[in-house]
Amino acid sequence: MLDVGGTLWPNSFGMDDADRTTQAQAVAATIDEPVEAARELIDAVRHGLEEGQAHPLYRPVEQIIAEALAATNRSRTLASEVRKAMCVHVGSRITPHAGAARLLRGLRELQLRTVILSNTTFRGADDYGADFGALGWSDDIDAVVTSLDAGRPKPDEAIFRTALDVSGSAASATAMVGNSEAADIVPAHALGLRSILVAIEDPPPARTQADAVVTSLAQALDVLTSWSR
Repeated sequence: MLDVGGTLWPNSFGMDDADRTTQAQAVAATIDEPVEAARELIDAVRHGLEEGQAHPLYRPVEQIIAEALAATNRSRTLASEVRKAMCVHVGSRITPHAGAARLLRGLRELQLRTVILSNTTFRGADDYGADFGALGWSDDIDAVVTSLDAGRPKPDEAIFRTALDVSGSAASATAMVGNSEAADIVPAHALGLRSILVAIEDPPPARTQADAVVTSLAQALDVLTSWSR
């Protein structure tokens, strides 16, 4: 299982003015209203997301979007389409971490099944698929499981079990590769998975439950290669 943000590519890439314009135009076309109305709806959704960060229970983004639509006398049934319109695709312009493509190809050469396991806001499995296609990674990724599709975010056990079901592998034969001790390593350890903590954007921690700590994706591939043998 591979995390994405902070592991395969930067954890934050930011949105520029062109991205915001593209997003607003896509939402405007979805709700069939002017761009300014779309920007107001986007602001309402983002406000709902900010409030949700302090909420003790996970609130799916489409629920937040549906509430924003209803509050402005729009149909809640547009929530899924608005969510997709708010997803800004980055595959054609993001710079992956060094060794990302080689890691994926190396796992394929080792005949290991690769499942992406990622917390997301607007990006579902199909949206990730478009980004991975733009990067030329599609043939080396077997499946994608996101918090949006699973209905629960990491570190919730449910999303890990969903990914295990998708992979068709036992926990003891599975490894989690991610950059977050809390979201990736701790829950993987609790379920009996091996784990690799990727410390590319942050320094290696003083303490970790990971079976290995690496500072590059080339090192991650070396570890996985040794484990596969």
